[in-house]
Amino acid sequence: MTVLVDTCIIVDALASRVPFAHDAQELLLRGGEKRVTLFVSAKSFLDLHYILKHYLNDETKVRSKLSDLLQALSVVDTAGPSIVAALNSPTTDYEDAVQIETALSEGVDYIATRDKTGFSKSLIPAKTAGELLTLLDQGSDI
Repeated sequence: MTVLVDTCIIVDALASRVPFAHDAQELLLRGGEKRVTLFVSAKSFLDLHYILKHYLNDETKVRSKLSDLLQALSVVDTAGPSIVAALNSPTTDYEDAVQIETALSEGVDYIATRDKTGFSKSLIPAKTAGELLTLLDQGSDI
């Protein structure tokens, strides 16, 4: 199973946001164990740096956390064609549209997000971290 992980899932995991943290952390853990292949868009990775820098105020700690995160997932490019395609997308939230176009270009099976409504017009199914964990526990490949 391959999954593009939306920024909110990673923030939930790193910030221990209740009630979302447990499932988000478990999904990342399984990515680190290579039980699922997780990707994050380059755009999200940059956003994560910005968010962590704001809260930690320590570039060394931020880079360390991001390096640790790379044990669980891989960064994929958000290419120019995805940015352009998102402009013409029926998805009204441009950031979500960019995530969808990036996921399409990578051919992933799912998009992991906490806000599935933003991905309702996606050709790739959006699932919460909890839903993906259930699929993994059931032995589902896709």
